[in-house]
Order: sequence, then C-alpha cells, then structure tokens
Amino acid sequence: ETSAMHVPSNHPLFGACERLARAEHHIDDLVVLQDDALEDSEHHVRSGEYDSDDLFIEPWPVPLAFALILGDAIHNLRCALEYLAYELVEESSDSGTVTARDRQFPICTSPSDFASATKKAGLASYRDLLRPFQPFPTLPDNQWLLCLRAMSNRDKHRMLEAHFAAPRAGEFAIIRSIYDESGIVIRERTAIIPLAREMAHGVRTVLTSCSSHLTPRRPSWYLYRL
Repeated sequence: ETSAMHVPSNHPLFGACERLARAEHHIDDLVVLQDDALEDSEHHVRSGEYDSDDLFIEPWPVPLAFALILGDAIHNLRCALEYLAYELVEESSDSGTVTARDRQFPICTSPSDFASATKKAGLASYRDLLRPFQPFPTLPDNQWLLCLRAMSNRDKHRMLEAHFAAPRAGEFAIIRSIYDESGIVIRERTAIIPLAREMAHGVRTVLTSCSSHLTPRRPSWYLYRL
C-alpha cells in the first residue's frame, strides 16, 4: 500500500499531488492484477521456454486491463510533473511571457539541453532546483525519468505491451524493455511494477523538494447572480 502526499487544497501543488495519489492507486491495482493473472497462468508455465540468458518466457498473454491501468498510472505521473512546471512558472516573473503549452517539465540528458529546455519553459530561475533530478549520465539514479517519458510517449500512440517472464531461480513477473525514441534501450527486460513504484517515488521526491518554493494561494470567493 502507498500513502498519499498531502498538501492543503489552496497549495499550488494540490492537483499534482492528487495526480500522484491516483497513480499510486493504479499501481496498487496492478499488483493485484498481476498476482491474479500469475495464479491463473500456473498451468501454462511448462509451455514456455528459456532463452539464451536463462530467462523463462511465458507465452500466456498479459491481461489487457494491465496495459490500460499501467497507461493510466504513467499518464498521472507525467501530469503531476507538468502541473509542477506550470505552477513554478506562475510563481516566477516569466508567467506572463510563457504559454501554457511551453511550460513543460524538463527531461534532459545533457546540461546544454537542460539550459535550453528550462529557458523555453520559463524555468530558468529554477535550474538549481530542477538540475539534481535530471537524467544526466552523471546522475544514474534519475534514469526513472527517461523511462517515464518513453512509456508516456508510447502510451499516447500505442498500447503498452508486456509479457510474463522469470529467471531460472526467481519468481514470475510482468516485464518489458524500455526504449527511447531512437530505439536505444533504457532498461532491458525490467519488471514493470517495481519500475512503476520507482517512478512514483521519483515524482514524489520532486514534488516534495519543490513544494516549499511555491506559495499557497488565498481562498477565492466568487459571487454569482442568481
């Protein structure tokens, strides 16, 4: 089970935290779905084969619902970061010059790309805040961000595919390889649910680190003519 990240409803990151909470709920659903699917597929196990790396590939198909729920989780995690980018720009002096379309959370593999992306997004004043989370080669712990981007982009156009597999001395899990837009492998044959939890933890860390840089809004009161 996961615990929600709570902020007051008037905090600029309230929507982002709700997106994160929804993603974590989807990931919990994936755990149940995977356990049920693996239990149902036990009688199919002997029909699989070991590949050259001693990875047992199970030909029994992954339930369609798994791909759909995974896509929902990925979408909510990506949205949480985009909500953050939007609110950071709102807090800055660039809020009137940067369109909502350009206010994108930077995901860059080089310092030069990061500088360009933050300038375009109106986030130049937050470079020191956002740089530690970038998936630079010198920051391998941030590789989850590349996985999130790759899976989010794929899910917009195609179903996220996966299959059952297990090492010779391990437990079955639903796995897939993660590729970037150039076809380069980011993660090879990785277990989906641990990766999803890693991405959710990463998003939570980013939101927590940035929350103190945003000012809660005053409650707004609206009068309507009846």
